[in-house]
Amino acid sequence: FLVALLLLVGTGTAFAECAWVLWGAQRPHEGDTDARAWWVQAAYPTRQECESRRAVVHRRRTSDEVSYECLPDTVDPRRPKEK
Repeated sequence: FLVALLLLVGTGTAFAECAWVLWGAQRPHEGDTDARAWWVQAAYPTRQECESRRAVVHRRRTSDEVSYECLPDTVDPRRPKEK
């Protein structure tokens, strides 16, 4: 019983540590409305930490064709939106 409890507590802590994900996105070319390439930059425990890092990364970017977004870890922008 104790082992199972420790595993559950450990899993909950790990989940809480990755509550916000900083995503990078290649903007679509003209005429391609949804053609984006997404990649994970990093994960953060709070939205505030993610947004702080996003601001730093945004200032350092080398191209206007790349953008960054902080999304909850339950959202994957690579998946099609449900209708």
